[in-house]
Amino acid sequence: MVITNRPDESGQRTRNRLITLDDLQDFKAQLKTELKVELLAELKLVLADLVKPAEKKWLKSWEVKKLLGLSHGTLQTLRDNGTIPFSKVGGLFYYDPADIEREIERRKSLGRNRSGQFIPLKR
Repeated sequence: MVITNRPDESGQRTRNRLITLDDLQDFKAQLKTELKVELLAELKLVLADLVKPAEKKWLKSWEVKKLLGLSHGTLQTLRDNGTIPFSKVGGLFYYDPADIEREIERRKSLGRNRSGQFIPLKR
C-alpha cells in the first residue's frame, strides 16, 4: 500500500490517498504506450537519416535527353563525337550520371541563346 497526496480524479489534492495495484498497472500501461510512441518517432528520424535514396548507377537515354533538354538526334551526335561517354547493352544506351553532371556544368558555362535553349556545341 502506497500513500500519496496527489490530486484525485476531481483534481482535488487529498492527503493519504491510497494507490492500488490497479492504479499502478494502469500507469504502467500508459507509460509503455507513451514510450513506444516516442521511441518509434525517434527511430523513424534516425532511420530517415540512415536510409537515403540510392543514387542511380546508370541513366537511360530518355533521362539524359530530359536532363539536358536534347533531341534524340543531338544526343546521338554527342555520343558519336565522344562528348558524352556511354555504354550500350542490348540495344539500350546507358550513361554515367557523373558524366552527365559534367556536361550540365559545361553547358552552364557556355550560356543559352535568346529562346532559352543551350547554345549548340561546336567541336
